[in-house]
Amino acid sequence: ANSYVTGLPIVDEFSRSDYENYWKTQPTPCKRIIWAPHWTLSQERSILPCYSNFLEMADYMLEFARTHIGEMQFAFKPHPWLKQELYCRADWGKERTDAYYAAWESGVNTQLEQGGYVDLFMTSDALIHDCSSFCCEYLLTGKPVLFMARNEDKQVAQLNEMSRAAFYSQYIGYSLEDLEHFLQEQIIAACDPMEGQRSATVAKYLTPPHGKSAAGNIIEAILTAPL
Repeated sequence: ANSYVTGLPIVDEFSRSDYENYWKTQPTPCKRIIWAPHWTLSQERSILPCYSNFLEMADYMLEFARTHIGEMQFAFKPHPWLKQELYCRADWGKERTDAYYAAWESGVNTQLEQGGYVDLFMTSDALIHDCSSFCCEYLLTGKPVLFMARNEDKQVAQLNEMSRAAFYSQYIGYSLEDLEHFLQEQIIAACDPMEGQRSATVAKYLTPPHGKSAAGNIIEAILTAPL
């Protein structure tokens, strides 16, 4: 009785009329794919279920980008805590980690993105990730998204109705073969059978009510609340 549903303010950011283009210029137009790995590499260092598939995907993603120059370009958008986690690992450490990040930053068709993400999302063609919050946010772009699942049962068990609907409005990958299939079918071949499901989830759960922006609903709720 004393609450209002207004919509999430960040949703408004995905409805702007223009967005900053942070992508490297390519000789010919390319598909733009974001890879956003989570930081949870080992259960010993996380109270969360381990989301991250970085260790299995790191070499593959960089090599795939290098072999698809002229066709695709990739933005590496790691969780801000991932670098420190890699520094702590005996099999990575600071030298290897810094070299890996630098390789993404310097590649012809690759780049390292460590800042905001709304503009990057809206100017991309697809997202590959294992970060739970992006499950809802990237749906707002309307574009295909692949979630690489590592502990799916534990991850889904934590979700409410809305988040679960968002989770299963993505393509779900369990292996590098699934990742390859997504890149070939959903990106290169532009076959996107889940487009309608994503749109329905956005309309049902993520669109601010009353035909207003989330900010507009918040302002109205404040101004019309009984004293």
